[in-house]
Amino acid sequence: IEDQFQQGKIIRIEHLDQMPLEAAQARAIYEKDQTKSNLLLPLQVMGNIIGFIGYDTIFKTKHWQDEDITMLQICNEIVTSALLRNEAE
Repeated sequence: IEDQFQQGKIIRIEHLDQMPLEAAQARAIYEKDQTKSNLLLPLQVMGNIIGFIGYDTIFKTKHWQDEDITMLQICNEIVTSALLRNEAE
């Protein structure tokens, strides 16, 4: 998962069973929080990854539609812009 992040890829986890073995520690945290599904979107500035925002479901698993991801990416861009403005001030 970390490699995917470094490449700026979106990580869709519709069910925790889809997580690779090397993500066992993250899976344990999700299970403790009762997370069912997770979507991780990178925060990028000029092609550099500065972090990520995760969107979780806790009541039922979710198939992340492309439309969901598009809307959430717009939210990420707004957050990234706000962070950059705040740093510039």
